[in-house]
Amino acid sequence: MENYEGDFHMAKIDAWMPIYIGDLLKDTQDLSVSEFGAYHYLMYHYWCKKGDVEINKATLRRVCKCSQKVLDRVLQFFEQKNNKIFHKRLSEELQKAERQYNQKSEAGRASAAKRALTAVEEPLPSRCQPSQSQSQSSNYIYEGKVIKLNKDDYEEWKILYKNLDPFDEYLNQIDAVMFADNPDQKKWFVPAMQKLFYQNKNVKKTASPKKSQVSRNVVSLEALKNA
Repeated sequence: MENYEGDFHMAKIDAWMPIYIGDLLKDTQDLSVSEFGAYHYLMYHYWCKKGDVEINKATLRRVCKCSQKVLDRVLQFFEQKNNKIFHKRLSEELQKAERQYNQKSEAGRASAAKRALTAVEEPLPSRCQPSQSQSQSSNYIYEGKVIKLNKDDYEEWKILYKNLDPFDEYLNQIDAVMFADNPDQKKWFVPAMQKLFYQNKNVKKTASPKKSQVSRNVVSLEALKNA
């Protein structure tokens, strides 16, 4: 049995083929049972090969499971061009099916991209900027190379990302990643929160780490860069 899988999305399109019963019966009233069956075999073969069927009568007899006499009768429903058979109605339906499949694929990709942009796994706090006092004060309770937190922000983050213990050690890891990525970045607040969320979720999947286990639970620097 021939394998049609891999022909320009045909693994999807050849799962079905439209048959218009009224037209089919009208066009094949004078066919015998064997001729009618052979015609169906040839139509299915034509569909799965996306209309690219050469006129090799030995091969077509095997496809249609019929004699040469029956095959000659069936071939009357096809035009013969450049040593290939051509069926106008089936070719039009193939083009239509391919257009519909491509449109649905594009719509699916667009929808997935939109969901990826808008999806929020866990709501961030309503305030996604440093507190006002932080921008006006150098009295930080945590001061890294990039991340600098006053007491209010520090305490809020500890509550939000409660699985990260000891919290400062995770902050140090993320601060190092962000500094390596861009030593002069100013808009670090939300990216830092996103990385903390990623870390917090990763730790939650296993268990709350003990202090001696932090190094095993801290996500790799490469993973953090992509968080």
